[in-house]
Amino acid sequence: MEQQQARLHRPATDSSHLSVTILSAVLSRTVTAPLERVKVIQQTAKSPLSSRAVMQLLVKGDSVRKGLFRGNGLNALRAVPLAALQFSTYDYTRNKLQDLPAPASISMAAACAGVLSVAVTYPLDLLRTRVSLMHSIPTSTEPLPQSQPHAPSQVEKSPLRHPPLSTLKLTRQIVLKEQGGFAALYRGLGLSCVGIVPYMSLSFVLYEAVKPSNSLSYFDKLVAASFATAAAQTATYPFEVVRRMLQVEGMYSAENAAANLDRKPEPVRTAFRIFKDVVRAEGYRGLFRGLLPNLLKVAPATGVSLYIHELLA
Repeated sequence: MEQQQARLHRPATDSSHLSVTILSAVLSRTVTAPLERVKVIQQTAKSPLSSRAVMQLLVKGDSVRKGLFRGNGLNALRAVPLAALQFSTYDYTRNKLQDLPAPASISMAAACAGVLSVAVTYPLDLLRTRVSLMHSIPTSTEPLPQSQPHAPSQVEKSPLRHPPLSTLKLTRQIVLKEQGGFAALYRGLGLSCVGIVPYMSLSFVLYEAVKPSNSLSYFDKLVAASFATAAAQTATYPFEVVRRMLQVEGMYSAENAAANLDRKPEPVRTAFRIFKDVVRAEGYRGLFRGLLPNLLKVAPATGVSLYIHELLA
């Protein structure tokens, strides 16, 4: 989304602007990959974890490079079709709706771009979430009871619960072993589409509303785009938390079934059931797990995108 905002003041679509949009999307995701992985783990952990605890866990359970950047390859790969679809769909829809008032045309074009791009690239997003959790699925930061002095803490055990798999093996495992088969790759897609509509609409409309003029300095663009992104993400953040939990739901069921061969796999929860379980266990605060690292990555991601656009476009 930051990549789209970075070029809203530019002319219509052409190949050079598309290339710059894709490049800025890939680079901005790579720069903020450590914060993104911390966020995903906080969102999907079975009990709340602080950002500091997750960072310690990542570095301890993996090398620094793998611990902080695991899953970024898939995230960067997904950024290519995601940015291209958002770029082309937004411009096409905005041109078709040019007779409508600006807020309405911007909102509808952004929503269409968001839904289409998310629907097409969703399996890559689910795979990226799973890869981000490999070797790092903590359940608690508390040590085991003192009655077991020689037992390792749960933090020490948790990174080894899910050894890394290649993307191909992970895809086969999801399709062949989890409930739903091939459809399991799209678990949470409906909720994603519901959440992306207000997110894209809010972010684009807010950006147009807060930017003072069409001739902005780099700093003004950064502030306007960061504010719009942060506000939209915060307003729609519970959708993302529930979606992430849906994406790993089948993984936990398969894990429990493998550990208890005499038991049937646990049924995969619906989005509404996950929402109720989170609120019951943690209150509404649980729907904002990982919000801090998410907001911390807004400014650098937006800054990188804007810089690439200013440099190359």
